[in-house]
Amino acid sequence: MVNVGRVTVRKLDAADGAAFRRLRLESLNQAPDAFGSSSTEETTLSDAAFAARLDDGVVVGAFRDDELVGMAGFKVLARTKTRHKGHLWGGATSRPRPAASVSDGN
Repeated sequence: MVNVGRVTVRKLDAADGAAFRRLRLESLNQAPDAFGSSSTEETTLSDAAFAARLDDGVVVGAFRDDELVGMAGFKVLARTKTRHKGHLWGGATSRPRPAASVSDGN
C-alpha cells in the first residue's frame, strides 16, 4: 500500500468487486472507444464476476476517502515465448467530482 496525500494505492481484492465494477462501467460509458469491451456487454455481469477478474493478474486501485477513483491492471502473458511480456489493461480514472461546499449559505 502506498499513500500519496489523500490518495492510497493498493492491490484490489475480491472485497473490491463492487467498486471495481462501478468504476469500470463508468469508464466504459465515459470513453467507449478506449476499451475493447462495451458497457452493454459488461453491465450484465455481477459484482462477483468482476471480483473474479481481480484474481487474473494484478489490478491496483487508487482510493480517495475510501472511494475507488483510479485503476490499472497488469497480466503476465502465459505462453513460453511471451511470458517475459505483460499486458497493461483497464487504466481508468473516475470523473472528477465537484469539491464539497463548506459555505454557510451566505
